[in-house]
Amino acid sequence: GGGGGGGADGGGGGKGAAPSLRVVGKVTAWNSTSPNGEGGTLHAEESSFSMVKLEVDRSALVPTIKPFSREVDENEMRREMEAQRKLDKADADELRQLLEDVRAAKREGRWEGGE
Repeated sequence: GGGGGGGADGGGGGKGAAPSLRVVGKVTAWNSTSPNGEGGTLHAEESSFSMVKLEVDRSALVPTIKPFSREVDENEMRREMEAQRKLDKADADELRQLLEDVRAAKREGRWEGGE
């Protein structure tokens, strides 16, 4: 299974109730096994979850929030961002050309599509 961020709040009903801890958040399920050992595949879309742990010693809780990703090389990130910008620009240019072609066809009376 995968994991996502969540929040925690302390439960604990009235006087004398055992302390509890409730955690809520979002989660996605991934199949992390693959024949060639490469990355996983999404098994289920994001859904909500909640868990309750009863009889928690809140004085012994240790914060363990850690990022879910590896360290990123700054130069590699720049290269990836630049490549994505080029792809985005090419897509935008292609759409602009398509729109211009449709407008030209309409002006010249060659357009048979819907209005």
